[in-house]
Amino acid sequence: MGLMGGSLALAIKKHKLAKEIIAYDSSSNAIDYAVKKSMVQRGETDLSLLQNEGTKENDLIIIAVPLSATESIIQQLNPSIKGMVTEIGSAKNHLYKICKAHCRHNNLQSNFIPCHPLAGVENNGIANAHEDLYNDKKCLITPFETSSPEKVLQLAEFWQAIKSVIFYMDVNQHDKVFSHTSHLPHLLAYTLIGSLASDKNLAGFMNYSGGGLRDFCRIASSDEKMWSDIFTTNKDQLIKSISRFQNFLGEARHALQSDDKEGLFNSLCKSRKAKQLLEDSHGGNRDDEIDYIVSPCTKINGEIRVDSDKSISHRSIIIGSLATGSTQINNFLGAEDTINTLNILKILGAQITHSDDYSSIKIKGDGLDGLQQPRNFLNCGNSGTAARLLCGALSAQKFSSQLYGDSSLSSRPMGRIIDPLTQMGANIYASNNNNIPLLIMGNRKLSAITYKMPVASAQIKSAILLAGLYAPGQTIIQGGAGSRDHTERMLKNFGYKVSSNKNGDVSINGKQTLHASHINIPADISSAAFFMVAASITPGSDIVLKDVGINPSRTGIIEILKLMGGKIELINQRQYGNEQTADIQVCHSKLKAIDIGHDLVTIAIDEMPVVMIAAAYAEGTTKISGAAELRVKETDRIAAMVDGLTQLKINAKSTEDGAIIEGGSVQGGTVDSYEDHRIAMSFAVAACGAKQDIHITSCANIATSFPNFAKCASTVGFNIQLKEANSSATIL
Repeated sequence: MGLMGGSLALAIKKHKLAKEIIAYDSSSNAIDYAVKKSMVQRGETDLSLLQNEGTKENDLIIIAVPLSATESIIQQLNPSIKGMVTEIGSAKNHLYKICKAHCRHNNLQSNFIPCHPLAGVENNGIANAHEDLYNDKKCLITPFETSSPEKVLQLAEFWQAIKSVIFYMDVNQHDKVFSHTSHLPHLLAYTLIGSLASDKNLAGFMNYSGGGLRDFCRIASSDEKMWSDIFTTNKDQLIKSISRFQNFLGEARHALQSDDKEGLFNSLCKSRKAKQLLEDSHGGNRDDEIDYIVSPCTKINGEIRVDSDKSISHRSIIIGSLATGSTQINNFLGAEDTINTLNILKILGAQITHSDDYSSIKIKGDGLDGLQQPRNFLNCGNSGTAARLLCGALSAQKFSSQLYGDSSLSSRPMGRIIDPLTQMGANIYASNNNNIPLLIMGNRKLSAITYKMPVASAQIKSAILLAGLYAPGQTIIQGGAGSRDHTERMLKNFGYKVSSNKNGDVSINGKQTLHASHINIPADISSAAFFMVAASITPGSDIVLKDVGINPSRTGIIEILKLMGGKIELINQRQYGNEQTADIQVCHSKLKAIDIGHDLVTIAIDEMPVVMIAAAYAEGTTKISGAAELRVKETDRIAAMVDGLTQLKINAKSTEDGAIIEGGSVQGGTVDSYEDHRIAMSFAVAACGAKQDIHITSCANIATSFPNFAKCASTVGFNIQLKEANSSATIL
């Protein structure tokens, strides 16, 4: 019953979460204070008295004691406890060893779920407890491998009920992270104050100290008993953190001793930039923020190859890393999203080498069981494909792993893959509202399932298929008609037997072997779509797009433009492995409005933003329906496109699952891309036939999928300038 325990009692009482709150503390004063202030109904200074009356019937036991006292408490707990037990300290490996020693043959093995609320104030003690201490504060839940998944989710509901924000973290990563971000800073603060105070010549120094010293050493006023416990219980990780810091401090000392002013300056610059990057990762702006200013053009002409297919690139690196033998990948897309996937597989132990531009990749795979415990968190950046597909593969590993991403990815739904994977036996814990970050506790005993998808989604289907590789028996996915089938084709390319039918149902038998393969990746039809629309709406245009993938599950953009009267011809059709490829010739045409329903939307979901640009130039009113999926992409793409078109004086309005767009005269103006790459590129296309310039904000994220967009666009006649946001400096 100190600051943390007392505040928990008050929060539980405030939110009416318990019929009775009972306290234990070795201090009778703390118990008397808690009862007097109505924090608890009653309390004891002898834990055995509570044990004897049946703690096994309690719903939740919260251990909020100094770390040095934790083992004694756990030893005394009733082995037949039915409710949850949690501990809120800031070192977890120490706790894991205690539980392993004392909870091996009782309910505590599955009922114990540690957590770490990131809350507190400098002044400890029960007198400083308050009911809102945990409001809007992060609480990290760190399940053990033996923790019951049901109990983990119940504990998450408890913390959410007292208004904490839930995240999940692996025990080992927890101690590593906090040794750097919390334990080391506190140790340094205490040590610096101690070193200054020990120098008699600096007596009274605090009278002259600036804000820097006071800010840095403020945390040295915390409870020294608590921090002594933390330092010693997490000593292994803390020693590593100290050594790392000493190396950097030694470099600074050497620079000073050798009068290396330039080296010291460069080091400080790196640190300042690193601090900015850390701040940006918590929701700040990107250093490379770019705006586009696109002027009307005369015509779109020429012959280009757009960047390679992003969907196939993701799958080639994941499946290639799970295969046995050496895989060669040509024309890999070197974009931010796909490079993040490649780096994740490297962290997972895949032996990957690549050319400087990433176009040529070699993978030496060790089979389905070849991945290894990651040393770090796995950064998916902006890529929902990476996050969702990797969930499937990582669910069946012998280790735990954690996926995180940028602010956009962190807002996208993950429940749609968590549900079927959980049915297979996966233990996946998502942050609030089923979002990233995700903690995936690997389970080597996944089961095959039959799953009917609520929506036709290639990412759901692919996640289940990748998990199904590890599950004995037949995994069947139903309801995939119209969704992309790149994963099925890629598995076949690696010698894996996959069955499918015309209804979109897919099945595989687990435990087969993936054999290394040679992969050629075609150009991305989603990237080609921008130029197909640009040529269609700009008089005098005639463009050839080389080597484009025309997988039947991706050709919706071609079908839509042809229905609108577009002049499109497929030439030189051929096969790239199991993928169909062609050159696409597009000439200007007068487009007409059509109704675009769910069937077409499904095979053109990523191209719908630029389809809306085509609609703005078409004669008549285009109605789009069955496109609710667009609302949960990188942004709400329906709202973003309607907002931008309205800014350009086009009569457009959104519906629940689509939009109604009246073709007209596209004017100039400023539109917000909402940091969505496809929104940004779509409005660049809109400028081709506009009356004035279009200024598009926040375009840096184009690099996530199509890093060469500006170069390709300029080659065929776009009048495009890239400007640093809030600057007059022209970059291109």
